[in-house]
Amino acid sequence: MRMLPRSLNGRLILLVSCILLATGVTHGWVTAHRQSAMLITAMRKHAAVMVHNFSHRCAYFLVLQDFAGLDAFLLQSAGLPDILHLQVCEADGSVVGDVENGPDGKPEVKQENNRLVPPATLAATIGIDGGELVVWQPIEAGDLLEKTRKDDPSPR
Repeated sequence: MRMLPRSLNGRLILLVSCILLATGVTHGWVTAHRQSAMLITAMRKHAAVMVHNFSHRCAYFLVLQDFAGLDAFLLQSAGLPDILHLQVCEADGSVVGDVENGPDGKPEVKQENNRLVPPATLAATIGIDGGELVVWQPIEAGDLLEKTRKDDPSPR
């Protein structure tokens, strides 16, 4: 039993078919790799912008020490697609707001007294942990307070 065809035309057809198959597979792999890299880059950028906006809104609740409002905001924000967990902590790592999507997909406030270990850097960091995108965004309330004081001419 012969695997290769006997005629020259048959061999050429087999050779061209193998080359086309290899080209198609290689092109598909390269395209998938490029598109997945572009998707991850876009996800990182979108997550960074979203979390940056979350941090500004959380600063408002922290300045007012409205922790119930903070929890309500986090619950509302955790309802957005693809958000699994939102945490707000003080500079020392004590958690002041913690919301997680439950098994049924509904966000719920966690009441555990956890402590986080904040990154050493004060800059926003984005990483992938266990297949999930994790974003750390420091909440900067000092700039907001200064802008508010300059805009509000009333004496304190």
